[in-house]
Amino acid sequence: MSFINIAGDWDIYIDDMTTPAASGTIGVIVGQISLAFQNQITADYDGFLYMENISNAPYRMKFVPIANTSFTANVEQNHTFMTNKDGSLSFCLAPGIIK
Repeated sequence: MSFINIAGDWDIYIDDMTTPAASGTIGVIVGQISLAFQNQITADYDGFLYMENISNAPYRMKFVPIANTSFTANVEQNHTFMTNKDGSLSFCLAPGIIK
């Protein structure tokens, strides 16, 4: 999944967690996810956000806006992408390794 641009503060939930797996600006979140999901999810941000599942398990992602958020998602790359009524974004990251 990628975003042409994404800004602001977000809470990121992965697989229906009750507390965010990551929180803050996208640059901070990328670091938090990379550490918490090492060898499972890879992410990179340099104004353009790219996330990839490198494991054999699917992940459901939910981005909840906190403050000053904006985004442009590459929805043609991921047909599971949804903008929810509460303003949050959700999508799935399919397994990257198929066994």
